[in-house]
Amino acid sequence: MNEDPALDGDNWYVYANNDPVNWIDPTGLWGKKVHYDDTKKWAKEVGISTLYAEILARANYSVDSGNTSPKTTNQWALSWHFNRNPKGSKDSRIVHFERKYKEAKKSWKSDKKKAMTALGQGLHPLQDLFAHQDWAVGKDFVLPHKAWYIDKLGKAWGVWGLFDNPDYDLQKNKHGEYIAKYKGKNNSLRYKNVMKTTKAWLKYFKKEVGYK
Repeated sequence: MNEDPALDGDNWYVYANNDPVNWIDPTGLWGKKVHYDDTKKWAKEVGISTLYAEILARANYSVDSGNTSPKTTNQWALSWHFNRNPKGSKDSRIVHFERKYKEAKKSWKSDKKKAMTALGQGLHPLQDLFAHQDWAVGKDFVLPHKAWYIDKLGKAWGVWGLFDNPDYDLQKNKHGEYIAKYKGKNNSLRYKNVMKTTKAWLKYFKKEVGYK
């Protein structure tokens, strides 16, 4: 699969300013905002119809529930959200994305709704690369983790939920702790990258299948 859908010199499998270790979201869910609301909006912005954008977004969001929910100890389900493959192997989330992308292309001529469902499902693990990155790689389990927020007085507060908020970037310090930095609404590096990559792959899909 071509890893450069926009064909403009950027690698769409490189995230967070080429710093995959330090920028992560380890909780397991971006939630409805990115996987449904924003995915639907981005799809419409690149010229996908309202009907197909809805199907795409619903399929994307559905990956956070059912047999692919990250709230489990099942390794296959977790592999949609976190990299569960051995070091040196292709990231499990990219494997899921590429499989679903190929399924979408294959289905397009005969069943466009099925194709959009597959594409939406595939976008979910792709988007979770930005959210969770290398969290729990090499471990047998995945646990949520809190970020440390430094207030104006320099005091550190352990806060749950900041990992799920795309308005924050998370930086890992030398002690292995994650420091949350508020970047403004829709202004975090994570959010900008997930938007850029999602829209690029949607445009590339349209080009490959001859979407009219």
